[in-house]
Amino acid sequence: EWGGQNFALFCFSGCFSAPPVPALTTQGEVRGTLGGSVSVPCQYQKVYQGNPKYWCRGAEWSTCSKVIETAGLEAEVKRGSVSIQDNHTLNTFTVTMENLTLGDAGTYWCGINKSGRDRNSRVNVMVLPALSTAVMVTTGSL
Repeated sequence: EWGGQNFALFCFSGCFSAPPVPALTTQGEVRGTLGGSVSVPCQYQKVYQGNPKYWCRGAEWSTCSKVIETAGLEAEVKRGSVSIQDNHTLNTFTVTMENLTLGDAGTYWCGINKSGRDRNSRVNVMVLPALSTAVMVTTGSL
């Protein structure tokens, strides 16, 4: 019984020292191949379910330009080769970039539109040559 009480106290103190859950999290880096596609899941706290979510491009968060944005709903929004869809059940919105070009590589941000200060999480998108292209380039240079 004493062991059980000690464990309960340990857990109790451990819970208080746990770091706060970030408002928005995503993968730090995603890789896609030329002509292919990448999907980036951005997970958020439940409190932001109804807020518009967006995908922003630029090296710095303060000066990035919005590529696409939801209206706070679950309906998919598509603009050119980029789409964004929110899932309120999973508290995750997913950005998909299709027909990747080398120009698509760079720094992007998952963002949540909220009054006061937007929430954000940085993502580095890498575009790699397709395997067949790499083989052709290699053999061509010999």
